[in-house]
Parts: sequence; structure tokens; C-alpha cells
Amino acid sequence: MLITTTSVPGAAVGTAYSQALIAAGGTGAYTWAISAGALPAGLALSSAGVISGTPTAVGTSNFTVQATSAGANSTLALSIVVTTSGVLSITTPASLPDSKLNVAYSYPLLDIGGVGVSTWSVIAGALPPGVTLLANGTVSGTPTHTGAFAFTVQSSNGGLTAAKAFTLNVTP
Repeated sequence: MLITTTSVPGAAVGTAYSQALIAAGGTGAYTWAISAGALPAGLALSSAGVISGTPTAVGTSNFTVQATSAGANSTLALSIVVTTSGVLSITTPASLPDSKLNVAYSYPLLDIGGVGVSTWSVIAGALPPGVTLLANGTVSGTPTHTGAFAFTVQSSNGGLTAAKAFTLNVTP
């Protein structure tokens, strides 16, 4: 008896998942079980050999399945990678509220579509001198020069990324 499934596809958080496992060479019906490790949260293996459910968390799950038929069994190590579903999108308008020269400024950038906390970075252009982009997406600092400053940020979350161009005006 041999499990002929060699791998299973990845899954997405919040998206229904169903994947049948296949074995050959046994006598009669197969009964399936997890013999080591664990499936991703939200998924289960039926005794008929179908992994199904809706994943609830991002990550990689390593597990071993066992098929049994008429006293004979076979095992196979598998893994499922769960990523975020949908598309990550930055929802903050491109024109940020103006800042004033030498006055503390703080404005949060927002995104939707990921799972958990996003990490932010500037990937092009530059913020005004004295102002930085914190890893949590907050534009913060005290600008020391006037002008219009164009920059592009990237948000990363659960294997997804989104980028958006912004302008921050610093007035006297």
C-alpha cells in the first residue's frame, strides 16, 4: 500500500480549502488520520482522506498523514503553507495633511487585507528632513525644511505587499 499524493496546495486565511488525499494498493476502504504534527488552525482531515475547512492563521504546518487499509498502512510527511487572502491595499489618501516647519508631526498610514501587523518602509523618494516612517506605518517627527516632499512607501503583511506614493507638504 502506498500514498500516491506527493504534496498539497497552499491555502489562504479565510478562504475555504478542500484537498483529497489518494492512496493505492490497499484492500478495501482507506481510513486516514494525522499521525504526527498538526494541520493549520481551521483545517481538519476526515477519515475518508479529505483535508478541509477554512484556515484562520498564516504560517506553515508540517504534519504526517497515515492511510490504513485492511491492517496495512502507509505514512507521508506533508506541509501546507497558509498565506493571507485577498489583496493588501494602502487606504490612506495620497496627499497627507500638511505639516508645519519645526512643529511635531504624526500621521498614521493605514492598510487593509493582511492578517496581523503590517511592516512599513520607504522604498523611493524621501520624507522631509527630521521626519521618519516608523515600522508601524506612522509618519512622525519634526520637519526642519519647507517644501513638497514626494515618497513611496511599502506595506508588508503575511506575504503580501502594497506600495503607494505620497506627498507631504511642509509649510512655514
